[in-house]
Amino acid sequence: MRAETQEAVDRCGGGVGTPILSFSPPDGPALFGPVIDAPPRGEDALRLWDAVQTLGEWGGFAELKRTARSFPDTPMSSKLARTETTVR
Repeated sequence: MRAETQEAVDRCGGGVGTPILSFSPPDGPALFGPVIDAPPRGEDALRLWDAVQTLGEWGGFAELKRTARSFPDTPMSSKLARTETTVR
């Protein structure tokens, strides 16, 4: 797992965390993200995937970022999910 994670980080150019999406491994592009607070459903999921894939395959694309709006809604973070994030 560590070797695969390092390979994915290297494919992004280094200096990123997870999650990482890899398109057409082993030679296709890879991106850190997307970091979202809850998984989209239905048409929203397809729209998000299409947008991320388009950016990932755009050769000159490097980064798009903003601060987190709420904690991700996962089984491990459900008590904090949908709460405002604050860095102090």
